[in-house]
Amino acid sequence: MDSDSSVLLVTSNFPPEIGGPAKFASDFANWLTEKEVPCCVIATAPTSSKVSIKTSQVILIGRNSSIFKRVLRTILCVKRMRSKRVVLVSGLFYEALLCKIMFRLRFIAKVPSDVVWDRARNNKATNLDVESFQGNENGIYKLQRHLFTRSLKSAKHLIVPSNHLAHLAKNWGIPENRITVIRNSERISPKIESAEKSYDLVSVGRLIPLKGNEELIRAVAILKLSLLIIGDGQEMNFLQTLARELGAKVTFLGSVSHEEVLKCMRLSRIFVINSSHEGSPNSLIEAMALGLPVIARANSGTKELITNFENGLLLTDSDSIADSIDYLMRDQILQSRLGQAAYVFAGTHLNREFNFQKIYELLD
Repeated sequence: MDSDSSVLLVTSNFPPEIGGPAKFASDFANWLTEKEVPCCVIATAPTSSKVSIKTSQVILIGRNSSIFKRVLRTILCVKRMRSKRVVLVSGLFYEALLCKIMFRLRFIAKVPSDVVWDRARNNKATNLDVESFQGNENGIYKLQRHLFTRSLKSAKHLIVPSNHLAHLAKNWGIPENRITVIRNSERISPKIESAEKSYDLVSVGRLIPLKGNEELIRAVAILKLSLLIIGDGQEMNFLQTLARELGAKVTFLGSVSHEEVLKCMRLSRIFVINSSHEGSPNSLIEAMALGLPVIARANSGTKELITNFENGLLLTDSDSIADSIDYLMRDQILQSRLGQAAYVFAGTHLNREFNFQKIYELLD
């Protein structure tokens, strides 16, 4: 990247909204600022505004306007601000495609997951897993697949967080030599042991069906353990009602700052992620970077981070989440060993400084 260039980061959302794209946009913009690389962020938000994060300008385009107005404003912002800027797109892929068609925008894409499958699953339009969904899209999702794939093909390069997503991208027609796997990452700090634990279990993420929170709440009700759930989403009311009906000791914290998430994780004994599918979950990486023992489902992304009984417990679809939690809760020596191994793995493979540097080196 030229010394007089700066970075334009285009993404779907930005803090205080939650989710991987929002967290990455904020973290990477701050990292660039620390490296004295000018950065500007364009993202969508509930309402339009302009804010500054350190020296980075953040333009938030309101989702409260019509789709046409929102897309048009995004395109105009990108066109106006692309001069002498390297463009990294980590969301708003359809808008990026329109920019490519209209004024030949050159950009690098960072894809968190198969966003078409995510939308279909979250909207309960499919019960298929991500692998089975490929090639079986219909209706609006078939159109979305076409546009999403065309957008990625128009990018100079594609960054993905897992080998599984790299495999999917190749099946979408992206040449292998234009795909780089760079894992999601977290700042690695000295491990802090907290003697006082307020919760037996903690889980972090959007409250949507594929996260498996209903099964997790039923498990803690049976085991009579305490659970902290951090995050918000469409299932919030349903899960709160379920917890009350079962008499489960569940605390719903809602959406909080990243600093508060880490603080609450330190107050918990075990981190659990019970999703039916994950790309490369930031919450799991955060827990590992803190040295928490972790329990995760062996789906596409998590099995690239967790080796069963080495740095966490990895469950198959047939494994009982309740039995696994009960097993680990009864063995404090295993908790300590898995937590330490997770911390070492994070420092080696999930270190933000190393992985952000790899992304920066691709921005040429």
